[in-house]
Amino acid sequence: MSYVRYSRTMTANPISGSEWTSANINDLRIGTRCVDCSPNNRATQTQAKIDAVYDPEHALEVRFAWSALPLTGDRWILVVECQRLNPSAENVLVQIGQGGTPPTNWVTAYTCASDSD
Repeated sequence: MSYVRYSRTMTANPISGSEWTSANINDLRIGTRCVDCSPNNRATQTQAKIDAVYDPEHALEVRFAWSALPLTGDRWILVVECQRLNPSAENVLVQIGQGGTPPTNWVTAYTCASDSD
């Protein structure tokens, strides 16, 4: 028995011909159809891979609210692991909020500029 891999890249929405939107991606459904099947043909895997390039006018912001931290320590350690997905892409800033809830000031604690793990 042998297997054949088929793949297709669609840079535009095949229904509208326009660029993909986030709504298109969120509603994406994939399927497999056998056009010329003999009794032994079958699909063993169906997969969708989405490579997204985001508009630089937008920013990703993730905030965590920490509570119930012990006040007896003299420091706390935040461990961050990051990797940019595209070589020489925009750096990712890890910032720590200071001065209240919500913070009134954000201080950059680390700049992720790594293209590898």
